[in-house]
Amino acid sequence: TDITGQRQAEAAIRLSEEKYNQIFKTCPVSMSLSDYQTAKLVDVNDVFLNTYEYTAPEVIGKSASDPTTFNLPNPLLKLTSTAIFVKAKA
Repeated sequence: TDITGQRQAEAAIRLSEEKYNQIFKTCPVSMSLSDYQTAKLVDVNDVFLNTYEYTAPEVIGKSASDPTTFNLPNPLLKLTSTAIFVKAKA
């Protein structure tokens, strides 16, 4: 059985994931990746962590829509990060 097409598709997916990860991690603005259904943070970039002074373990798995997730000193201050919602893999 010829699996050349399958291997090419897998290589293309890997390359796409690598490019996405590089963009996400090196983006100069605060970014977060959240689960589409639960709004729980799946990943954040370093700018997000530095801007809001959190560590990844403090925010990953927390709900981005829950106002108690981020203890901000000024209630008028809103998170201004770019949110990317994705469906969780089945």
